[in-house]
Amino acid sequence: MIRFIKIFLVAGVLFGVFMGLVFGIISGLQEGLLSGAISGALFGLFISILLAVQEKKFKTLSREITNGKTIVKEGSANYLKKSERVGGWLVLTSDEIKFMSHSFNVQNSPVEIKLNQIAQVKPVLSLGFIPKGLQIILKDDSIEKFVVNNQKGWIEAIKKAI
Repeated sequence: MIRFIKIFLVAGVLFGVFMGLVFGIISGLQEGLLSGAISGALFGLFISILLAVQEKKFKTLSREITNGKTIVKEGSANYLKKSERVGGWLVLTSDEIKFMSHSFNVQNSPVEIKLNQIAQVKPVLSLGFIPKGLQIILKDDSIEKFVVNNQKGWIEAIKKAI
């Protein structure tokens, strides 16, 4: 519930401020403030509900794709594949990392990384300044990148599982 409220507030406030400015320029300050507040609240509510539904769906799917393996950590993530950020769900088990994408992504193939293939895991900045990036360097020198919530928690969990 706390995550739902946090998403509602962050998304709603950011969208509401932006739309308030747009509506304020078009219709005047008073109408802009009211329209921004209403649109922000509706947008925040919509995004919070959408993410809650997706989280429930992916938690069910993660149990299926791990074939009964114990899930060490899981959560929403973006997989950085070429120039696209593929949204989905990241799952860490005792021997692998799996990523399942949302069905509405252009590139929606799953990603599987065996833990014994990982040479190094390190934090990186997303968009150059947000500390949510996760870089996994494989023993064959290829690199897989994800954007996650709780970057430090993911790095600790992966290092411990390795």
